[in-house]
Amino acid sequence: MGEEYGLINARHPDRNAFDRFSRGGSSAVEERWIEDHLRAGCALCQREVDELLLRVFAPPSEESLEQDAAWDRIFASLGARLARAATERQEAPGLLAELLDRPWEEWPVLFRLDRRLQTIAVCELLIEKSFEEGFRDAHRAIELADRGLLLAGLLEGDRYGRAVVQDLQARAWAYLGNARRIAYDLAGAAEALAQAERLAEEGSADPLEEARILDLRASLLSDQGHFEQAAELLDAVIDIYDDVHEPHRKGRAMISQGRCLGYAGWPE
Repeated sequence: MGEEYGLINARHPDRNAFDRFSRGGSSAVEERWIEDHLRAGCALCQREVDELLLRVFAPPSEESLEQDAAWDRIFASLGARLARAATERQEAPGLLAELLDRPWEEWPVLFRLDRRLQTIAVCELLIEKSFEEGFRDAHRAIELADRGLLLAGLLEGDRYGRAVVQDLQARAWAYLGNARRIAYDLAGAAEALAQAERLAEEGSADPLEEARILDLRASLLSDQGHFEQAAELLDAVIDIYDDVHEPHRKGRAMISQGRCLGYAGWPE
């Protein structure tokens, strides 16, 4: 239990954990944790997953033949979930378009009655829509983020994994905070970002989710006049984007950091 407890409290599964998972040797708790982590799309762990997949499609050895039952169980479970996720993502844009055409006051009722809307894919599109709207209409962005939070609260943790759902809830709170910041409600923005951070601590430890929240926190610090603190926080954001090979996001964060340092009076 000691080894497993340490791994589950780590931010990412290590190679031994993935190996146990691939062989069907994980406990129920560890297996669910790893599945949640993989479904969250952690870029840092994708290399380990790729190696596992290469083993699956390598020429069979005597040892690998003995593991067929375990592999079949694992990949049947993951395959079914991934297929369902792909279908939901295909349907999500059309469902969101239908939703946007409906009267605003009907949305809460539709969320509860129409199970087609109660998916990660629809919720994610709605939340991203709120972020995009922030560049045009902060008050509309706040409304969309609020609706995104309502929908995220209806997602089933048993279906998607509690950590994955909490990641999405954290992102919704973070985007609500950003919209409030743009609308000059800095106190409300700080409150929303604090809630996002609390949820993210119990999420899947996806580094991109962490970087997204830190980036928005840095924007708030900058608007509050704490330019050096914002620049320091962006150091962590830049490091994460570098680790997960996101050069465009890293570049944007570096530009933001340079702007903060300039406002703080640092030489260019």
